[in-house]
Amino acid sequence: MPPSNAFLLHLLTVLVVAIPAWALFSGGRAARIAAIVFSLATIASKLVEMKMNPSQSGIFFLSIDGFMALSFLVIAMVYSHLWIALMMLSVSLLFCIHAYYQINDLQLDRTFALASNLATVVLLVSLAIGVWTSRRRTTEHA
Repeated sequence: MPPSNAFLLHLLTVLVVAIPAWALFSGGRAARIAAIVFSLATIASKLVEMKMNPSQSGIFFLSIDGFMALSFLVIAMVYSHLWIALMMLSVSLLFCIHAYYQINDLQLDRTFALASNLATVVLLVSLAIGVWTSRRRTTEHA
């Protein structure tokens, strides 16, 4: 793996841990719930990736994406924040990617990794926007 790819992978890993942690400690209720959902889905995805045969893991990835989408839908209906809608769109991108590769019985390749990482970055940016707006709202009311 080229050094630039390794750096980006490590940066993404740090962000996957740091942004949900920030949301848990500093965000509003919706951001905390979204951070928990994101963290649970990330842990489940890593477990599936490590323990399962890649040819059989597709249905589990689709299930994880479905769990996230349903969870974000409930959060969006309860809290009505625009940033959660962006998270739902990103999860729908993940679901489409996983479904495409599962239906066509394709091996996970660089295109899959790029699209999946892009969707993850959008999820993280959306969550960071949610934390920032909730912190801004609390400082304006104080």
